Amino acid sequence: MLQTLIQRHKIATKALRNNHGMTLVEIMIVLTIMASMMAIVGFFAVDALENSRIKTTQTEVAQISQFIEAYYTFQEEMPDSLDDLVNPPGGMSPVTREIPLDPWDNDYQYNKTGNTEFELYSMGPDGNSGSDDDIYPPNQGQ
Repeated sequence: MLQTLIQRHKIATKALRNNHGMTLVEIMIVLTIMASMMAIVGFFAVDALENSRIKTTQTEVAQISQFIEAYYTFQEEMPDSLDDLVNPPGGMSPVTREIPLDPWDNDYQYNKTGNTEFELYSMGPDGNSGSDDDIYPPNQGQ
């Protein structure tokens, strides 16, 4: 019995001596792998965020376009500005409570181009009017 206890003690002591932990090289390899994985995930997350902003903007310009058309239905003229949808002249009830900013914190661009025509768009991610990333409602299709 004593012999068995001594052997178990020797085995446990040997196991403890061989457990040195991780070397600096092993830790650096693990950190490099983790950083690479985070970079890949981050890249896709940023792309997904930008795509969601674009989809949100497409939805909002389509909705604002419908507000403008509703305003035209009741007033029989296009609004002079998007503010007319919130505070219409002549005591008419507002068409909407507010006109939001686009996801890049810019105002939506509105131009009355005729008696029954208008141009509405977001300047998109770059914030510059007239660039390729401008976002229009589906019926304008610029």
